[in-house]
Amino acid sequence: MAAHPRTPSQDGSFKGEAPGRAVSSHAKSTPTVTATPVISAAATREIPIGSNQADLGHSSVPINEIGTHSASASPNDDQSVVVAKIAPDLKGVDPEASIDVIVQFKNDATDLTADGATAKSDLPLIHAQLVNVKGGSLSSLASHSGVAYISPDRPVAGALDDVVTAVNGDLAFAGGWNGKGIGIAVIDSGVGSAYDLNTDDNQSSRISYNESFVPGDFSSGDAFGHGTHISGIIAGNAYTSSTSYYPGVYRGIAPEAKIINLRALDSNGAGTVSSVISAIQAAITLKNTYNIRVINLSLARGVYESYTLDPLCQAVESAWRAGIVVVAAAGNMGQYNGAGTNGYATIGAPGNDPYVITVGATNTHGTGSQAAQTMTSYSSKGPTSFDHIV
Repeated sequence: MAAHPRTPSQDGSFKGEAPGRAVSSHAKSTPTVTATPVISAAATREIPIGSNQADLGHSSVPINEIGTHSASASPNDDQSVVVAKIAPDLKGVDPEASIDVIVQFKNDATDLTADGATAKSDLPLIHAQLVNVKGGSLSSLASHSGVAYISPDRPVAGALDDVVTAVNGDLAFAGGWNGKGIGIAVIDSGVGSAYDLNTDDNQSSRISYNESFVPGDFSSGDAFGHGTHISGIIAGNAYTSSTSYYPGVYRGIAPEAKIINLRALDSNGAGTVSSVISAIQAAITLKNTYNIRVINLSLARGVYESYTLDPLCQAVESAWRAGIVVVAAAGNMGQYNGAGTNGYATIGAPGNDPYVITVGATNTHGTGSQAAQTMTSYSSKGPTSFDHIV
């Protein structure tokens, strides 16, 4: 599990630091990533893991300060500001390619139609829009003073393989902490009906709300299996866990909690950043109705910039500010050595955000002892790239 020694305050700053743009929570597991802007389990990285801002010409500054410069600035400053507002993985894109990008604004949205941009959806949670535009128009979009940052609608995927609830959950159960009355928003591939997600008397489902944010697919069911699997780990009551082959009781962490099913990943376990942001917005809206105290994001993607610029990180920060704990997957890139880091600096987004609880994976080595557990070889490890948070 990633540890973040700095303590965030409610204004979004860290103790001892001046407030910048507020930061938020931490995430769980991840599905698969494609070359197109989609969110899925094991996101591909076009930028080497472990690269820093200097390598990419970036600086870690609050997003609402990008593009500000003094009246005495040199004639070349305007172009450097434009370049800084375009994500590194958009540099060198085909000028004729039609791409979906997330445009974050400093305040109110700017009309971008004159630059050939077509708005596809609003993302009010982070003062942004999802727009489609030709690659050759990116510099024109970035030149608007009201535009803060432009990034692709990147792929995301689920990141959980095997889970053993070796977290002393029995101690919580003994103290009466079983999740009763608590809503947990699961943003994943959907949640299927299951006896283990019913009430103890099996008379009603604890899946209290269902909605899909997958474009063109209104079904909230789980055609991939990842979201149902995750929900069982979170809130399964072990009703059907025992068989003649496996007679044990496999109970979830909060067996009486309610599940809020916010589907953002498709039947292949893939999705986009914009769909996940819309689901996070819904969780915040539904917070009081279902007493949502936790958002679970068992998904991840590659890191291309500081968390202070990343639209997905900004969305989880908004959830944190709304009083929701965000839990995210660290990712499954712990064996990646493409950047020569031996698996370090491989935590995906939004798990790289210091306001998120970032969860890795452990190996029990066939024992029930916590003392014998070690981190699995595939579990992503810190520090985070760009921001170097440990």
